[in-house]
Amino acid sequence: MKQITSEFDRFYYNAEIKNSRTGTHFFPSVTHILDSAPVPQQLVKWWKNLGHYSTDFMNHASDIGSLVHHCCGEMVKSKFGWSGEKIMEYFYETYGYKLSESDLIFTKRCLMGFMAWNAEMKEKYGKGFKILKSEYQTCSDDYAGTIDLLIEIDEKKITVDLKTSKAIRDNHERQVESYRRSDGADLGATLRLGAERAGLSNYSFDIVKTASKQNKLWAEFQAIKEVFYLTAKAEPTTEEFAELFKL
Repeated sequence: MKQITSEFDRFYYNAEIKNSRTGTHFFPSVTHILDSAPVPQQLVKWWKNLGHYSTDFMNHASDIGSLVHHCCGEMVKSKFGWSGEKIMEYFYETYGYKLSESDLIFTKRCLMGFMAWNAEMKEKYGKGFKILKSEYQTCSDDYAGTIDLLIEIDEKKITVDLKTSKAIRDNHERQVESYRRSDGADLGATLRLGAERAGLSNYSFDIVKTASKQNKLWAEFQAIKEVFYLTAKAEPTTEEFAELFKL
């Protein structure tokens, strides 16, 4: 599959199958679908307080999150080791601006958290813990996405989504459940990485274990998906421009 991302939306193009709703080869990403969910009032208040700066803040937070995801993925897939210098070099080459000292510290905390989580899982479950895959795509009948990790604990497969936010929100759990269903895993989990200051835990790992909660999250995702297909354009946004601009 090919990921198609713009400032307006994110889709996946799957040449092998068609979207069951639209009959096209385009599949909206899970995160794009979840943007149709009601926005929490506290987040609305935060947006109003920051004004137009909120967009810059969110874009930068997204860059840091993508950086952490990439670093963790490379640690798993190629056993690559990240120094502070390598982190800053990759960030500048990818995003075109320098990583601040505070953001570098936060990124290091995230990677320390990822290492600590991996070590704890190995200590707790021994050979019963395995990381099977990282950063791979999944496609369902009418949505698609990228799964951060597929792990195994005592022969149960678990899809894991990495987060660098301050807290795990409802949409994060809905996202994990949609990935679990698409991929056919037994369980879904979130792994929140990073801490706002020294002395706090650099990770928290939460598995959705009960069928009742899985079903609740799935029903909520399905409802949001219905709203998305009723109100949003189900294909990537495109623009056409004249070859010559002249009056």
